[in-house]
Amino acid sequence: MAGIGFELRKLYARKGIISKLRAYAFTGVIVTGPTLLGMGFLFAVQAIGISFGISSHERDLLACMITYALLGSLVLTGFITMPLTRYVSDMLYEGREDLVLPSFEGALAVLLPVGVVLCLSFQLATGQGSMIVMLNVMLFGELIVVWISTTYLSAIKDYRGILTGYLISMGTAIAASLTTCLVWGAQLRLLLACVTLGYGIMMVYSIALLYRFFPHAEEHYLLWLAWVADHRDLVAIGVCNYVAVFSYIAISWFGPLGKEIAPLYYASPEHDIPAFFAFLSGLITQITFVASAEVNFYPVYRRYYDLFNTTGSIVDIDATQEEMLMVLDRELGDLARKQLLASALCISVGSAFLEQLPLGFTPAMSSYFILLCVGYCAYSIGNVVTLMDLYFDDTHGATIATVAFALVTTLGSLAAVLWLPVEDYAAGFVVGALVFLFVAWLRLYLFTRNLPYMILSEQPLVAVERRGLLKRLSERA
Repeated sequence: MAGIGFELRKLYARKGIISKLRAYAFTGVIVTGPTLLGMGFLFAVQAIGISFGISSHERDLLACMITYALLGSLVLTGFITMPLTRYVSDMLYEGREDLVLPSFEGALAVLLPVGVVLCLSFQLATGQGSMIVMLNVMLFGELIVVWISTTYLSAIKDYRGILTGYLISMGTAIAASLTTCLVWGAQLRLLLACVTLGYGIMMVYSIALLYRFFPHAEEHYLLWLAWVADHRDLVAIGVCNYVAVFSYIAISWFGPLGKEIAPLYYASPEHDIPAFFAFLSGLITQITFVASAEVNFYPVYRRYYDLFNTTGSIVDIDATQEEMLMVLDRELGDLARKQLLASALCISVGSAFLEQLPLGFTPAMSSYFILLCVGYCAYSIGNVVTLMDLYFDDTHGATIATVAFALVTTLGSLAAVLWLPVEDYAAGFVVGALVFLFVAWLRLYLFTRNLPYMILSEQPLVAVERRGLLKRLSERA
């Protein structure tokens, strides 16, 4: 994430448990905040609706609408998130902070119209009332802004402000849900409006933080498109990653246990609920990577590459390379051990705990949850290894791993739904995640085994600039 390592190193340099906890809390909020917030909205608003007597049909439809908005907006923004992150990182590295905000505005100018048109077309086809259609389109647009702003929020030093914004948005949505249910009763459109209000507050608060932190230049709104053109592999990585993580969920909706909640709205609660809790089991890796691996690894990584750009001797380069790879092995090993421990804990304790909650957990759902915990363990570690591939600019290797992940997971999930029993539907995702981990780790090993050659000899002798449509557009605004 753009710029987060620079600021976290300052927090981790401070002594004391409180400072460490603050650093981990900030990392968790930045990395997982919007996603967890959406899931929190989903469960909290549903719980409130159930308490006030919302019908089971409206409850399921509300869950579908929020889930569709979350997944759809993530896949759409996935087309530009990684190239945009690269652009922001490059601008911060070059000290051109004034070009950061124009890229944010340009990204919204490109994606928002596309997202609104796609969402509106889908909503009109569902045959819902005009109020429901309008709220869904608003929610989808807000989520696009939230996902894109998250790319920029990681560079902001106002950690307390970011956390405060997330808490205010969730608190407001819950308070509004309680109020509307008390006054008008539990109604689908009112609860959906409360969720839209909550994300609207998060959107406004995030934008306010960005404009308060970054200077603004009245130019270069589409300069970031050149980064999309130059880093097409990053586009494929971002999209395939989301497709792989979400495809097994969407496929289960059309399996034997899936059901049509409303026209074009499908769900499979027996799979969706375990998938949500299994997803939480993999968050330890995301937080640990940003809070520990990146903070500890980046300084020696930066020193190594600086030796190539200055007058570093071969002896210095070899010594620093040995140190860097030793740190890399140590950090990845520690991260893998933490994730294995967290997943084992979730498997051993999580199923028994979830069966005690009023969620209707069945033995088949418990088996599905356990299998998904294994899959998310492999995925979380593989995702970090892929990010380390990108650290060394091995975008080709990262693309191979991510495309393989998407293909194996999607095809495997289809095969599982067709031929395996219900409790084994997650097998396709598990196999895909294991393939993802193996390919990413193998590629990182092969790339770093002969690192100086990969850095120097694999570069083209003559730089060739590709001038396509995106490049021409980037020069006009």
